[in-house]
Amino acid sequence: GIDTARLRGGWLVSELLGRIPKAAERLHRCNILIDDSEKLTVAMMRSRTRRVLTKYPVRLVIADYLQLIEPRDRKDSREVQVGEISQCLKEFSKDIKLPLLVVCQLGRSAEDEIGGRPQLRNLRESGRIEQDADVVMLMYRHMPVSQCGPRKRLSAEEEYDAYRKAREENPVKIWLDLQKQRNGPTGMQPLLFDRNLQSFQTSTWEYFKTGTETESQCSQDGTL
Repeated sequence: GIDTARLRGGWLVSELLGRIPKAAERLHRCNILIDDSEKLTVAMMRSRTRRVLTKYPVRLVIADYLQLIEPRDRKDSREVQVGEISQCLKEFSKDIKLPLLVVCQLGRSAEDEIGGRPQLRNLRESGRIEQDADVVMLMYRHMPVSQCGPRKRLSAEEEYDAYRKAREENPVKIWLDLQKQRNGPTGMQPLLFDRNLQSFQTSTWEYFKTGTETESQCSQDGTL
């Protein structure tokens, strides 16, 4: 992989420079098509996807992210708009007969959850998202059991110290929390996020241990 911080800052040694063409070729072979147009409605996404399907064997469609999709009627409340978009995305997925992965924002209320673990109710701006989705996966940073509980207000100095320590952590311990799966089991999977390479890899519960305690004691959930 290539260190993204070095790539953006132009601090690449000859060894890393040689990796760029190889990485670009590998990415090219992945056959990933990106449409970064602005203000797309679900109807526009549907028509463009249909055109692509006539040329390429598409296996997965990703929308990044739900709250950026344009509603049909801006006069409605935001909750109604997001609910309508969610319903249209569900119909879109059924129409093209392909899995649709939709990225969604969480509300700020997720920060106040016990252990920093977001819940389905924290999906931003509409409960319809939870209703329409077949699978809901939430990601959040691992927190030792000693830190589980409502978040405490920190002084400016404590806030900066916590931010500095968080920035220095690499890889970052992340939980992938499968909170909903229609007709299937739910659970949690530990992941490691490499800040430099911007990549995830699976991990183990043992690696996440802090002393003799683990996140499982805080969340009381099973693993996937």
